[in-house]
Amino acid sequence: MRFATAAVSLLGVSGNVEETLLQRFLRAYGKLFGSRPELFAPFFVLACLGISIGGWWKPLVEQEKVIGGSKFASQWYVTGSRTQKHVDTWESEDGHHAWSPKAVTTIFTSRGDPETGDILTSAAFDEIFHLYRQWTSLSVSVGEKSYTTWDLCARGNLVDVPSMCTGLETTTTTLPTTTTTSVTRTTTSITTTKPPTKTTTAAPDANTYGWEYYTPTTTTRTTTESDENMTTTTAASRTTSTAARACVPSPYMPCLMVSPFQCFSEQHELNHISYQHLDSVISELDPLMLPYTARPSFRGTNDTWIKQHLSMPRNDARYDEEAPPGRSRGCHWFTSQGFFPVDLWAGRASWGEDGTSLAGARGLRLLFYLDGSRRAMERLGLTMPELADEDAIAVAMRELSRKWQALVAEHNSNFSHVEAANVEPWEYVEELVYSDPNAVTQYALFVSCGAGAAVLIYPCLFLSCRHPQASHGCLAAQGFLLIVLTLLTASGLFLLCGYQLSLVTAMTLPFLGWVSGIDYIVVLIRYLSQLGIDFIRIERRDEVLGEILATAGPGITFSCFCSILTFGFGMLTPIPAVRDLCVGAMLVTAVNYLVMMNVFAPLTLLEAWCIKTIKPDAHPLVCCCHRRAIRKARASFDAWDPDNDTMQKFKEDPQEGTWLREKYARFLRTRYAQFAAVVVAVALFVVADWNKGNRRIGFDPEEMLESSHEAYRGIQLLFDYFSVFPSNLCFYQVDVPGRQREVLDLYQAVTGSTYAVEGAFNNYLTTMYSVMTHSVLDLANVSEVPALMENDGELLAQQAGLNMSMASSGIAPYGMAPLDKDNFTEILLELLATPSDSAKAWSPATANGSRASLYLDLAGVNEFAWDPAFNESYQPRIRFTVMPFFTANLENDDHYHDAIDLAIAQLDASPLKDDAFIYGSTFTHWEVLGQLEPQLLAAIFRYTMVVLVGAFVIFEMDVIATLVVCLSCYMVVIEVYGFAVIWAKFNAYFFALMFASMGLAIEASSHLVASFAVARGSVETRFSSALANALPAVLASTCAVIGAILPLALFPVFYPALFYIRYPLGMLALHSVVVLMAVHSACASSHGGAADRGVEEEACEAVQNLQSVLQTAEGAAGCRGLEA
Repeated sequence: MRFATAAVSLLGVSGNVEETLLQRFLRAYGKLFGSRPELFAPFFVLACLGISIGGWWKPLVEQEKVIGGSKFASQWYVTGSRTQKHVDTWESEDGHHAWSPKAVTTIFTSRGDPETGDILTSAAFDEIFHLYRQWTSLSVSVGEKSYTTWDLCARGNLVDVPSMCTGLETTTTTLPTTTTTSVTRTTTSITTTKPPTKTTTAAPDANTYGWEYYTPTTTTRTTTESDENMTTTTAASRTTSTAARACVPSPYMPCLMVSPFQCFSEQHELNHISYQHLDSVISELDPLMLPYTARPSFRGTNDTWIKQHLSMPRNDARYDEEAPPGRSRGCHWFTSQGFFPVDLWAGRASWGEDGTSLAGARGLRLLFYLDGSRRAMERLGLTMPELADEDAIAVAMRELSRKWQALVAEHNSNFSHVEAANVEPWEYVEELVYSDPNAVTQYALFVSCGAGAAVLIYPCLFLSCRHPQASHGCLAAQGFLLIVLTLLTASGLFLLCGYQLSLVTAMTLPFLGWVSGIDYIVVLIRYLSQLGIDFIRIERRDEVLGEILATAGPGITFSCFCSILTFGFGMLTPIPAVRDLCVGAMLVTAVNYLVMMNVFAPLTLLEAWCIKTIKPDAHPLVCCCHRRAIRKARASFDAWDPDNDTMQKFKEDPQEGTWLREKYARFLRTRYAQFAAVVVAVALFVVADWNKGNRRIGFDPEEMLESSHEAYRGIQLLFDYFSVFPSNLCFYQVDVPGRQREVLDLYQAVTGSTYAVEGAFNNYLTTMYSVMTHSVLDLANVSEVPALMENDGELLAQQAGLNMSMASSGIAPYGMAPLDKDNFTEILLELLATPSDSAKAWSPATANGSRASLYLDLAGVNEFAWDPAFNESYQPRIRFTVMPFFTANLENDDHYHDAIDLAIAQLDASPLKDDAFIYGSTFTHWEVLGQLEPQLLAAIFRYTMVVLVGAFVIFEMDVIATLVVCLSCYMVVIEVYGFAVIWAKFNAYFFALMFASMGLAIEASSHLVASFAVARGSVETRFSSALANALPAVLASTCAVIGAILPLALFPVFYPALFYIRYPLGMLALHSVVVLMAVHSACASSHGGAADRGVEEEACEAVQNLQSVLQTAEGAAGCRGLEA
């Protein structure tokens, strides 16, 4: 009967017993391979070993990195989307990243009940400050280089110039020259100098930073007289030097630390000693700077006073009375340009009845910023060039972050009032979550343990002590070892193709390899068993292998064919990580098929030889038992008698699975069972399809990191207690000078929304306007200031070069800079220029080249990317700019997506929508996650179509049978999806594991339908045979996979441990046992006709008669073989 006709007969369509082209090909291939298996099989084994060694040589021997280093957004964005354009733009600006600071986050909660405890107490502050003050005392070593916190922390670009004495800025005035005529006199030279006036601060503890502040004025007169009646000339000059100091480096500016301690004088203890002696007069040098010595101390105060002082409003032009208190109240940094609102450092803050005073907070966050490696290198290159190594600085920053992590953990064990946890910079956290080599290694160890357990335990399911020739434990163990070879070969080929592993691929690919490999092994062993001793004894080995491949091969081929097509079309998914995953899955499936068909299948010939010669199973658990049984049998009978009770111990039972054939099959063919199965299937599908709409996008820490991981508690507290995360409004290829108004309007629209708040510093344009006006005020006399401020500062704006007609409250109070590109760029670069020495850094007379660079650097101007000038007549052009802000009020997962949708709407409404975008580690992470679900649904649709087409081809256009297989696979995937979202959030791991579920779902359907198709006899007989042959294989492979991955239940990360066991396997087992077989039974019952059964029964009877004749003819020879 033709293979397709057999499948059609499942639905009652009759046909003959002719084999399909696929069956004939597999039979011929089996005969060819079975004629010389000792030649073909070793060749495949050697080829696999060669590929494995070639792929893993560099990672194992040459220590080449195999774990992908790309960031999450770069791996999981949708190709061609706006997100890809934004991420690629952000990633492409290497200079930008080299200047960008990174934040180390330390979080504190009450040691009691974090949900009710208040962290803003004097006792808690005492404990926290004890740890906090140690940040600036850290040091690390990289090779022979030693770095301190002051070398690596973010503190601006005001360089630590080592000497300034020769570069003091002076103002020289030449007085009028007088000429007289006199009589001859003796020549004399007279010099008169007025003593300078000075004020000096003490230099306690004999430190080398003794600052001296004075304004000396020196007048020198030189008179020259001739010894005869000649001309007498008197020359005079006046020299004035302002803000001069001793010949020591300029001060180390304060490190950027966002914390409530900025409100108190204790913060001054963390400043460098060089700045501490400058602090008391800092405001005299720069009105924008705020001394720490003028701030109160929290020591010796009560909790109420601390909360009141933490609730002080900001004191600059950006203060908005209408703004929420969490955004408008907080603490200033060393300058009024830097403000840290309550929302940045207080978690779950509550406010008093007046809405202006803090009532408490459940969490406290301290942000310690590490500098950009390029800025740190530039700064160190002036004072300590031996440390100016950018690569070493990057390593030192990571080491400093880890050292602080360990210090926090150490102090946490000693705290009595607070609990402390730390989160390293987010780029380090992403590596832990998605490409941590340690996590991959640990996962591989657990998988190896599962594989070892499977090799030891699962073959026991194939053991039989009572029937020696029905025992195949040793063969099963050999098959499991071949799965290991398959995984090594596929991964080696994956690496040879130039791909890199990630935690997602390393977690998914072994699972797919085990599923398909175990499935193939079980099916081949089952069909070997169904041949029976009689067939094995009579036929040659090539005929035996040909029969095995002709019966088991179609199901295996169909499964492999559909899996390869599924993952092949999965490569159409426009997500780089998914494409890599699909490539790996295709390689695993294809290599598994080749190894099982070309290595394991020939091993069944060795098992057939053992059956033919009545050898014991070599498995250690039954070997001794079999030897005793064989010796006893030799002594118990002298003739070949198939009906002899002793002989039955050595004979394969062709009626194995009687319960499945007679009872379970009969039960499934009843109307009640079919109705119940349909109700269960429809109910599960409807519930799952409805529930997938309740999916939650995001991730929980326990899903990604083990609870004992050092970053686990910090990430958990970060997302539980804080709803403010840094983001950047980016502009690419925007004419910033000409479109200043539009840039600032978009910035105000974004930061004025519900889910955003302005950054800790003014944006770079507002900062530029501010330093331009302050430069004028610095150079003006006190008496000139009132005139400058008349008419809303019209004269001030004019002298500063600002366009008053474009003034805007808050962000541009005195107007905007020139719109001309060259003029704008020239002013900006002049302001940004780093001072050549420390004298210029503190001289008001040179404000356009001094502290302006510090403020613009803090505003992020040094993080810009520039296009070089194309000739000397033009200035360089700004290519990429950023305006930092904070995404806020993200209380739950829905708020993340609401914030993203609102921000995108604001961008779309702007004239700059094509050239502006928002990027932030958290913001972009959730933006990418939000784009995955449509791609998964599209992948499920493609998967369904692939199964439909594959079944249609393999089953030779049998429409109804094809729809049965397709519907079953679709139901499994949808139910896995629908029920998985009850426990799991939708993220990258979820996406990858849904692909694994697709590969899993095809296994059961393919073998069940193929088994029915190749069976002979009536519809009822073939249905019973399919249950007896395929269902045990499906259930056994499911149990084997569960056993193989059971050690992952001990894996301390949620997804690998529970997702595989709970979701795909549970749904697959349910469909295999109940739904799928009930549907097949219903179809068989509806279409199975008596005429079909008559034709098939005649063919079956003829085969049985032939077997009886052959059995009788070979009986004596078999007995002699046993006796021998």
